[in-house]
Order: sequence, then C-alpha cells, then structure tokens
Amino acid sequence: MFNYQIAMYKYKIFESFDNELEIIWKKTELDKDKIFDTFDWHKSWHKNIGRLNGRALIIVIEDLSNDSFKKIIFPLIIKKYFFFTILEWSGYPFSDLNSPISNKKINQSDIDYFLQILKILKKTHEINIFIAINQINVDFIKVITKTKNFKLLNTSCHYFYNFKKEDFELRKIKNLKYVIKDIQRQKRRFEEEISFINNPKDEKLKIKIFNKLIKFKYDQYDRNKSWNYLKYTNYIEFLSSQINNQNIHLSALLVEDKIIAVHMGYLYKKNFFYILPAYDYNYKKLSVGNILLLELFENFKQNLNTFDFTIGEEIYKAKWTNNKNQAYDFIFYTDLKGFIFYIFMLSKKIIKKSNFLNKNIKFIYHFFKK
Repeated sequence: MFNYQIAMYKYKIFESFDNELEIIWKKTELDKDKIFDTFDWHKSWHKNIGRLNGRALIIVIEDLSNDSFKKIIFPLIIKKYFFFTILEWSGYPFSDLNSPISNKKINQSDIDYFLQILKILKKTHEINIFIAINQINVDFIKVITKTKNFKLLNTSCHYFYNFKKEDFELRKIKNLKYVIKDIQRQKRRFEEEISFINNPKDEKLKIKIFNKLIKFKYDQYDRNKSWNYLKYTNYIEFLSSQINNQNIHLSALLVEDKIIAVHMGYLYKKNFFYILPAYDYNYKKLSVGNILLLELFENFKQNLNTFDFTIGEEIYKAKWTNNKNQAYDFIFYTDLKGFIFYIFMLSKKIIKKSNFLNKNIKFIYHFFKK
C-alpha cells in the first residue's frame, strides 16, 4: 500500500483487496448500477484469474478541495509481457462495461491528476503502457483522448433496452416483429413440450444448468475458432464461483427434460446483464437462443430499468434494443517501450483482419517449427 499527496488531491495504491479498500470501495459504489463496478465482483475475478496473470494495483484518488469528499477508484492490474510492463483494467475477459468508479462526476482535473500518477508509476513500477478496454464513461473518454500519448485501439457498441423510456411492447421494437414471428413459428415445430427455468434455487439444478453452459460455450468457441478461455480451469473456476453470487441469474430452456439453451447473467439494481448465452448446436435451426431470450424479456419487463446486452456488434443486439452507446479501447504509453508495444498491438490487429497475412504468417510459423 502506498500513500501520496499532490496539490489538492491525494491518492493511495492498494495491492490487495483488504478491509480498508473494501470499506472505501463499497461506499463509493453505492449509487452505481453496474455489477462490474462492485468490489465483490473484482475481488472474485482477481482471486481466480487476476493473481495468476499479474498483481493488483488499485488506485484510489481523493479530491481534497472544498470538502468535496470525491473518491475515484481505478481497478487495475500490473503484469509483465516479455520485456514490457503493462498496467491494464482488471476483469478481462468478463468485465464488459468499464469505468472509473466515482461517487461524483469526473472532471478534467481528476483525469489530469490520474495521468500524473501514471507518470509516477513509470518511475516506481516501471510502467510502459496503460491499457483500458470497454470504457463507457464519457467524461473520462473526453479528457483522456486529448492527451499527447493517447492512442485509440477500437470502438464497439453497447446495446441495451431501456424499459423506462417507453411502455414495453415487443412489436414496438424496431425490426423485431419478424423475429417474434419466427420464434412463434419455431415453437410450433416442437412436438414435445417446451419449458422455461427462471433462476432456480435448487443447487443441483443450478449446477446442471452451469455444466451445460460450459459445454455449449466450449463447443461454440471451438466451432468459431475463437479464443477458447474455457480450456483453462481458472476461467471456469471464476464462472463457477459466480453461481453463489447473490446477483447471478441462471435460466434454461428445456424440451421435456433435456436442456437445449441456457443463459448466465447478472441481475443488479433492477438492471439485467445478458452475458453468457449458449445453446445445443443440434437445435440451431429452431432458434432456441431467441426463444430463451424472449422468455427473459417477458419475465423482466415489469420489474427492470434496463435489459443490458453489454458490448458487441452482433446484429441481434440492435434488433432487441432501443438504446446504444459507444465503448472504447485505448492505450496511454509512458515511454518509447510503451509506444513500441502499441505498434505491436496495431500490427496484430492488422494481421488478424487480413486473411492473406494471417494464413501466411501461420504457414511460416509452422514451417520453422518443424
């Protein structure tokens, strides 16, 4: 733990989720409405994932001017990558909506002070680069984009349905009436009875749904040739630990006694976070994922403020929502090594987007590996 004061601010660095940090964080998160802002969520992530890849470095800033009592928390992790030292937002790959956690509106002076801290960390911890992904705080983005060493990596859409904006009627959602018709048509194709399980309390049933989720999701990642983090036990252990989180919500679609679609998300302060949907691929043509999604919408429509699909450019999200924001991935480098790492990240992005480069680099790699 480190304590520093500069001008009308002071900050403290925590390297563990101790009792002092818990008290500060839980007071600061009181008016936050996203599960990814909570102390308990980040502590669980760090226990199962973060500590295996790096070490916690949580910055707490306090504004001392005019008795403002403003506190801002930056939940970060420090890690080594070859000869680079990286400071990045904690929670990857599960924290979809990130933001500095503050009990008051963030302004330019706050971010300027945070950037001063990064320069100090360059000296004390040899930080080369700061990486922030899925950032949604508009004030934070506006200020940091104007800084000299800022580089934007990517933007993505954050989709959500705001139930407070209008009376919920599926037919009012743009482009959704054809989806609803298809769902109704697909349901008629089932000869067996379809049933919906909504957040069961029975422990055995919860575990059964969770195990199906892991299997369906594992198969999906392999089919799509995307990064399959479920091959690593610590990621599964993190997800498993969330079953006991009071905000977790599990649901499933059954044909008779067979689970054919599942979802694991969070219900937090009247906001539902649609996180991990998965289905039995044998039922793909029957739109079972959409059938389950419709059940969730109908179940929550009277009691929620938002149905949040978090980030992602998937077409179906745009159809099911009436609001969207932008999320940003960016870096801030502190020295030449950090800039070199930025070029490395940029090159990887270009190669990934180019099928020609991707195939040939893989060919060269495997040729010399023989």
